[in-house]
Order: sequence, then structure tokens, then C-alpha cells
Amino acid sequence: MIEFKCHCSQPIQTPDDEAGGMIQCPRCGRLNDVPTLSDLRNLDADGSFKLTDLEIVDEPTRLRHITQAFTRSRVDDSGDEIDLRSTPEDVARAGIDEIPLADESAVGDTPKYDPLTGELVVPLMVKKETKFGGTGPIPMATAVLGYRVATPHERGGIGWIGLKLFQPQNITVMFFVFITHVFLQIAIIPVAAGLFFFAIIPLALVLGLAGHYGRIVEATGPLEQDDLPIPFGSMSFVDDFWNPFVATALALMFSFLPWYLMYSFVPPGETRWIGHGIGVLIGALLFPAAFLTAATAGTFANMRPDRVLSVIKICGQRYIGAVLLFILGPTIYCSGVTGVLMGTYALFIKGLLKYPGLVGGLGVFCLVFGIYLTHWACWSLGMLYRAHNQQFPWILQRHEYRNRTHQPPRRAARRPAAAPTVRSKP
Repeated sequence: MIEFKCHCSQPIQTPDDEAGGMIQCPRCGRLNDVPTLSDLRNLDADGSFKLTDLEIVDEPTRLRHITQAFTRSRVDDSGDEIDLRSTPEDVARAGIDEIPLADESAVGDTPKYDPLTGELVVPLMVKKETKFGGTGPIPMATAVLGYRVATPHERGGIGWIGLKLFQPQNITVMFFVFITHVFLQIAIIPVAAGLFFFAIIPLALVLGLAGHYGRIVEATGPLEQDDLPIPFGSMSFVDDFWNPFVATALALMFSFLPWYLMYSFVPPGETRWIGHGIGVLIGALLFPAAFLTAATAGTFANMRPDRVLSVIKICGQRYIGAVLLFILGPTIYCSGVTGVLMGTYALFIKGLLKYPGLVGGLGVFCLVFGIYLTHWACWSLGMLYRAHNQQFPWILQRHEYRNRTHQPPRRAARRPAAAPTVRSKP
């Protein structure tokens, strides 16, 4: 047993196998180092170390041994060599013949040691070469890892997006958009009844819906997100609603407003309706490119007509699919909204519709299908951005370094020195 005392004079006993460890005092709770067995003879009864006088031992030969071990000389004071190991020259002068290792009969059981290290030298057995009749085809290395290739979705294809929208997270986003339309229909009823101060609620919902579709183009394009963005996911009114709404409104005005204003001055008649129809068709062709530019270009300076037309040219045939989606989607979308709105009014206005249930049901179907197609159309613009954004003629997108060191430095033209003026003394 190991016996010692704590700082509080509490005696402690521990088994011998706990020497060198730590133990807690049962009285004061301090941790104490258990002394080792070799330290017990140096400890007093109270646990303090014993201090004895310094004992100087006389070693008369210590200096001679130290000098012999660490001196640079090869001989001692008597002239005898300090290093008595045999050198290879000593072995050669002894006249001992070396036994060749190749002759196994001469070697026998006599071991051979390395003269420098003293290690036993073991002969190595060399396998004899065998002659082959012929060589087969040389094996070639094959790829062990399958490298990832870009999917049609990442290359800008829009057909894959239609299946991607049926994933649970994307269906959830479209369901929230449908619920927003339900609240929008409910909020329109008080406004239609004459309570115009409730108009702030439908306007806010329309602002959120327009901003959501603009956010889809930004998320699936520059942000390279492979799913629909969560409504109000950034928790920022400016980033989630206002900026996308401004981009959507700017694209609509760029595409349709000039043609509407142009034919508004034409007298009513068949010519005016034909002009408006042509304007709507031209606006439908321009809107996807204008929407893509307004939502992802970063600056309204890229909304210049020639740059928007260049986006159409660069996208090529893939732009046609986006145009068709933007024609079908919003058309069915607006038909659904109108059908649901008329079906809702028919509940309060008697005789408004002959079959209000049928109109309302068709309106709900067209609304759901229009929401699906519009999300598909916006997502297709994001894919066009990811496939061709490096080719778009947009400004303020990235820094292009230009090395100007090859140009000679500009120096100011030297002017001839003015002639000194001579002043006469008065």
C-alpha cells in the first residue's frame, strides 16, 4: 500500500498498482498525484519532499574519460590510439582471402558478415528467366471512374423540366401558388362589393405572384438551382418580391406597350384590331428574351432593343420552345383566373351564368394547368441562361483583363525652351 497525506493533512492509502495516477481527497475534494514507488523514500510523513545537502562525489578519472570520449585527437595522452576498431586496410594487410559467395560449396555453413556494419550477409536466390513462346495482346488501362456528363437539363433542354416539376418539392411550391390564387379570389369579393380600401390586399397578392415568377428565372439561371425557389425563401421583400416584380413589369412594358400605344391612335375599326393582334404576336415573340434580360442581366442598360434581339439569335431553336410555353401558359392561366372569378361571382349574382359549376370547374382546371405551364416556361428561361450566358452581349457582367504593357507610354510633347529675356538696368 502507498500511504501519503493530502494538503489538508488527510491520510490517503492507495494500492501499489495506482502509483503515478491521481486520486481525489475524501475531505477537501482536491486531486492529488499518487507518488510512485521510487518517490516514497524522498517524501516526508506530511507529503513534502525531503531536501538533503548536496553531496559532491570526487571522481579523479572523470576528466580523463570525458577527454578520451569527446576529444578530436585520435590518440590519448600516452600516445596510444583511442579508436581500436579494425579498418578495411587492416583486414587487407592481414592477408585473409575473401570467400566468394557464388561458390556455395566453398562457402558451406561459414557465415559472412559485412566489414563495416557487421550485419550477416545472406545470399539472394535469383530466379532463372523462362522463355515465352509468344506475347499476347498488350493489356490497356480502362477507366475505373465514370465521369459525370451534362444532362439535357443542364445543356438547356426544356423537355426534362416538365418531368422535374412533378417532384414533391416543386409540387408543393405550385400548390402554394394555387392557394395564393384562392386568397386572391376571396380578396377581390369585398373590392367588387364597393369596399375599395380592401384593394391593398389583392394588389399585394398580385405583386407576390409576379415576383415569384421572376424569382424562378433568377434562381434556375444565375443561382443554378435545380428546383423551384421557395416563396419568400430569402426573407427579403426587395429580393423576393420587389426586384422580380420590377423585372416582370419592365419586360411586359418592353414587349407590349409600344404596339399598344402605336395602334391606340388608329381610328376604331377592323384595322385597329388587326394591328393590336399583330402587336400582341410580336410582343409574345419578344417577351421571353426581354424577361430573361430584365431578370438576370443585372442592369436595365441591357434592355436595349439590339441586345434583346441578340439574345433571341444566340438562343437559337431552343428559344422557340420557350415562346410556345409563354404563349400557352399565360393564355390558359388567364382563362382559368377568369373562369374561377366568373364562377365565384355567379354565387352572388343570380342569372349571371347558366352553368356556374361547370364554368368554375373548368376555370380551376385551367388555373392549375396554367400554373404548371407558366412555371415550366420560367424555368426554361433559366436553362437558356445557363446554356448561353457567356455569349449574351450584356454589359457589366464580368471583368475582362486587358494587358496594356505592349503599348508605348504616352508622353507629353516637348515644348521648345523660351528665349531668355534681357532686361536693361535703369
